[in-house]
Amino acid sequence: MMTIEQIKSTILNRSKRLEICPVIQQVNIAATKEDLVNAGFDIVEWLYQTGVIDDSIIDEFTDAELNAKGIYKNGGTINNPVSDVCFIQSGIATLNISNSDKRNVTITGDVSVIVNLSGNSNVEIRIGKTASVTINASDNAYIKIKCQNNSQVILNAIEQVAGEIEVVNQSTLNLEQRNNSTLQVTVSDFATLNFNGYDNSYCKTRSYNNSIVSYQIQGLSEFEIMAFNRSTIQNNSDL
Repeated sequence: MMTIEQIKSTILNRSKRLEICPVIQQVNIAATKEDLVNAGFDIVEWLYQTGVIDDSIIDEFTDAELNAKGIYKNGGTINNPVSDVCFIQSGIATLNISNSDKRNVTITGDVSVIVNLSGNSNVEIRIGKTASVTINASDNAYIKIKCQNNSQVILNAIEQVAGEIEVVNQSTLNLEQRNNSTLQVTVSDFATLNFNGYDNSYCKTRSYNNSIVSYQIQGLSEFEIMAFNRSTIQNNSDL
C-alpha cells in the first residue's frame, strides 16, 4: 500500500513527460486521497488514457473512496445517480437513468457496461480504451456519445430518441434505430458503423478518413450519408 505522498510523487513524475497536465497544482496541494480524487475526476479519462494514472494507482483507492465521487472500478448497478458517473479499469456494470436530470458518463478501460436510458433522460457518454458498452435508449431520451480508442459499442435507439454520435479511432458502433428516432452520426479515422433503420427513423451520417459504413433500412426509415477521404460505404438494403 502506497502512502499519499508516494501516490502524489508517482502521478507528478508521470506528468512530467506531458506538455500540459491540468491537475499538477491540485495534486501538489492534496492532503488526502479524497483531495486526489477531486483533483482528477473531471479529466479522469484523459489521465487514464495518457498513463498518468493506471490500474496500480486506482487500486490504491478503496471502492468507498472512489464511489463517493461517482467512480466505479469493480462494476455494480447504479440507478438514477445524483451526479456524474465514471466506470474505469474493469468489471461488469449496469447504469439505469430514467429521469430528466443531465448526466455525464465516462467509460474507459476493460469494462463491460449496459446503459439503460428512458424518461426524457439527457446523457452525454464518452467511451474509450477498449471498453465494451451496450446502450438502450427510449422514451424521448437525448444522447450525446463519443466512441473512441478501439471501443465496441451497441446502441439501440428504440423509441423517439434524439442525439449526436461520434465514432473515431478504430472504434465500432452497431446502431439499431426505430420509432421516429433522429440521430446525427460522424464516423472517422478507421472507425466502423453498422446501421439498421426501421419505423420512420432518420439518421444523418458523415464518414471521413478511411472509415467504414454499412447500412440497411426498412419501411420508411431514412439514412442520409456523405462520404469523404477514402471512406467505404455499403448499402445492404436490397440484399
